[in-house]
Amino acid sequence: MALADEAHKAELGLRLIGLRMNRDRNVTDALPVSSGEKHLFKIRAADDDGPVTSLLAVVSEKELAEGIDLLRWLKDTETEKKSEITILVSAASCSENGEFFKIVENFPAVETALLSLGVYNEKKCAYRSYRYNNGWKEDKPYRGFSPLQYRELRIHRFANFNLEILTQTDSIFLIEAKAKTNEKDIRLFGLVDVAEMEPEAARNLTERLIMFETLFMEAIYAMRSVQAKYRYRLVWNRIIVHSRTILQLGMKELQEYGQKLMPLTKDLGLEKLVIYTRRQRFNEETPRELELDFIIVTEDQFNLRNRPPSNELLKPYDRYVNSAVIARQRNSVYPYEIIKMLTTIGITQDDNTIIRGDFEEFDITVNSDGSQEIISVKGREPGLNAGNVVFGIITNYNDTFPIPLRRVIILSDPTKDLGSLSETECRRVNAGLDLAEREKIPTEWIPVSSGAKITMDSGTENLDWTAATLRRIIQYTQNGGELNIIVSGVNVGAQSYWNAEATMLMHTRGLLIMTDDGAMLLTGKKALDFSGSVSGENNSDIGGAEKIMGPNGQAQVRVPNLNAAYSYLFKHYKYTYVSSGQIYPERKRTSDNVSRDVAAEPYKDFLGQGFLFSVKRRILREKNLSISDR
Repeated sequence: MALADEAHKAELGLRLIGLRMNRDRNVTDALPVSSGEKHLFKIRAADDDGPVTSLLAVVSEKELAEGIDLLRWLKDTETEKKSEITILVSAASCSENGEFFKIVENFPAVETALLSLGVYNEKKCAYRSYRYNNGWKEDKPYRGFSPLQYRELRIHRFANFNLEILTQTDSIFLIEAKAKTNEKDIRLFGLVDVAEMEPEAARNLTERLIMFETLFMEAIYAMRSVQAKYRYRLVWNRIIVHSRTILQLGMKELQEYGQKLMPLTKDLGLEKLVIYTRRQRFNEETPRELELDFIIVTEDQFNLRNRPPSNELLKPYDRYVNSAVIARQRNSVYPYEIIKMLTTIGITQDDNTIIRGDFEEFDITVNSDGSQEIISVKGREPGLNAGNVVFGIITNYNDTFPIPLRRVIILSDPTKDLGSLSETECRRVNAGLDLAEREKIPTEWIPVSSGAKITMDSGTENLDWTAATLRRIIQYTQNGGELNIIVSGVNVGAQSYWNAEATMLMHTRGLLIMTDDGAMLLTGKKALDFSGSVSGENNSDIGGAEKIMGPNGQAQVRVPNLNAAYSYLFKHYKYTYVSSGQIYPERKRTSDNVSRDVAAEPYKDFLGQGFLFSVKRRILREKNLSISDR
């Protein structure tokens, strides 16, 4: 009776392990089989590649050392040679470089599709998989992953990379991926296996996904700790989550939940968060595989996309991605990523509406006489800009706007010479202003620049060009042109002058919006330190909105980030945007009494001084008295 109970338990254990290791397949047959005195388990199933037969065995260290007769196993169990064989070894110790894996080299020749050896102890496990080709050869991409993990975590998509597992737990793999064709392309991938994603809800809003959040945070902590060992911060990383549970959340709830998750990934260098799950609609019998991509453009802005899971191989850096990576490593945003944010991803407003649009890029051709012509390069591959400036016409659409918001946008490219300014850049800024004047639409400018380019072969002529652009800015604004500037990075020298002249003269109509990372300087901190001058702890201390540009009035609006800057600007456009060919903004309905005395409302400023204080100060100044002498 005791022997029968033990045999039943062994059979039940094999069944559970076998079914679990084929849970991603459609199992058609599962039965215990025997080879001599050895109990095995045979599973027939089907997946996207067709029918699959897998054979599972659990052996001891002694049995493995004495040798495994695979040919007899296949014969006794009537298993096809082209099958998968998984052998699990219960061992006292477990190591990736253990002696167990060397034993496989002595296994008999079997034309099996895949032979996997997993060595387990109470605390950890190690896996290797082999294929027979004039001897048993390890299939290196499988190293460290069970066949099930390899399939579910889609490791085959990393075929263009050499992988190294840096951290491993029961549910989390942190891997370093090095592109085979580009030694500089190094990324981190956090692979997470979540058993369930059942939400806890309150007031119809998702509050917590307990197990998901726990493992998600573990992946973040692991990635942060590993980042410290690299000379520079790795970016374009991913966290990839796999869950077999049926997703119970709608897209709106996922969008709201993503807003809670994104702050946790700050400074992690993520390109995207990917979640593989399943969804079942009311009219479908079987669940559908679903891939959710939280695509991150800036650290505070993402786009949620859902699609069937992709089997396309991950590609090494191309020219575009390489430029985007350089920009992120410099704490900037690549100009075409900003365009992607404004068009594909969209800007989120306070009411959670997402404003998207389209973009037409323009460029210039320079004639032999020095004149230039503006040409449309719509559809040109991103990243082919000749200089450090990208410009074009961008249009955004939203139900709250009576008409499409059509503007010229000018973007600095910080990946080339830190956005320095020479003839090439100045010509394009001038062309952008010419285009806006021709189309009678406002201009937006997101500058990041180290100022006029000064090199051994170029210097004073670039100052002449920056002066010519300064003149063009003043002409443009004097002619009624609106120029709105968002300072989200460091602006030095000529660029700071341009920003001021475009927004601070009495006739100008545009806003200057600064983010907390923005700074406007005449000379950078390092140059001041090197020359022996007085500076601050960083560029923000000598040109940021908090200590300098806000109090002195240069930063008319201060916001935390780029998304908030555009959210504010769109609110501004809602009341001030003048469409092409019109003189005034669209008329707005109001319940305000036309006879209300606006002078009765107190003036409020961010310093808390009030309008009367400003008037008193001006009167006292005229009398040569200070405020304390009044």
